[in-house]
Amino acid sequence: MTLEEAIAQYRHGLAKYCYSLLGNFHDAQDATQETFAKAFAKRDTFRGAASAVTWLYRIAHNTCLSMLRRRRFAFFAPTRPPDPVPNTDLARALATLSPKERALLYARAVEDIDYDALAIIHNARAATLRKRYERIRKKMQKLLQE
Repeated sequence: MTLEEAIAQYRHGLAKYCYSLLGNFHDAQDATQETFAKAFAKRDTFRGAASAVTWLYRIAHNTCLSMLRRRRFAFFAPTRPPDPVPNTDLARALATLSPKERALLYARAVEDIDYDALAIIHNARAATLRKRYERIRKKMQKLLQE
């Protein structure tokens, strides 16, 4: 698969995943571009232990976490504020989740990524992620019922 094909096929899903972690459209676009740049630069290191899409999501996940860390430690640098949260019950409930929780919820519920792939993306055991996902689901149900 060429870089152009990968970008055409995965850019929207990766951008949505990055947005679920970062909460800002422009930062998500930057993270998506950085993901493809890193993947292209490291294409020789891809061993095929996971699928190419899982590898891309793992790079995107790490890129977003790095951006969140930089955001936290950038005291004097101007940062982009999170996009305004729509005034809906679902949006308010999602806003209570941490970036990692939102990313797991999005990847599992919307993208329907299986737990084995999520284990690679999130660098955690599949059973741990399954339990974490169930806790997030229950938390969201409780918040939406209130």
